Amino acid sequence: MDEIESLHRLVEAVETAGADIAPTYIEYVQLAFAIATDCGEAGRDYFHRICRLSAKYQREHAERVFSNALTTKHGDVHLGTVFHLAETAGVTIRKDEVMNSSAGTKGTVNAPRIFSTHTRTHVLIIRARVRVYREPRKKCTCCTRHIHRT
Repeated sequence: MDEIESLHRLVEAVETAGADIAPTYIEYVQLAFAIATDCGEAGRDYFHRICRLSAKYQREHAERVFSNALTTKHGDVHLGTVFHLAETAGVTIRKDEVMNSSAGTKGTVNAPRIFSTHTRTHVLIIRARVRVYREPRKKCTCCTRHIHRT
C-alpha cells in the first residue's frame, strides 16, 4: 500500500468519525505539509476532505496553504503526523492494516512500512500551545540599577 492508499483509508476513517483532526492553525499547517510532502499534488483533495470537517474551513484559504506547502517542501513532516493528529482527535485506525504494505520499506516485500516520526512536529505543536506567563517587570523603587519582577 502506498502513501495515497494509506491517506485514503485515514481520510475515510476521519470522515466517518466526523472529527476535526487539526483544530488549531499550527496543526492545520502541519497537516498540509505532511500530505504535500508524501503525496504531492495527489493529496490536495484529501487535504480538503479532512479540513472540510472543521467549522472554520474556507476553501480558498486551504488552497493557499496547501499550495504553499507544495512549493516550500518542508521535508521533515510526513504522513505519520497526519496519523498522530487523527489518533489525538480520537479516530481509531488499524495500524497493521494501514501502515504495512506489500511493497515494504524501500521496496522490500512484506517488510513493515516505516513512516517518519512525528515527534519533532508534536514537540513544535506543544511548544506553540504553551504560552509562558511572565510577570511584568518594573524599575526598582530603591535604586535605578536593576529591575525587579512584581
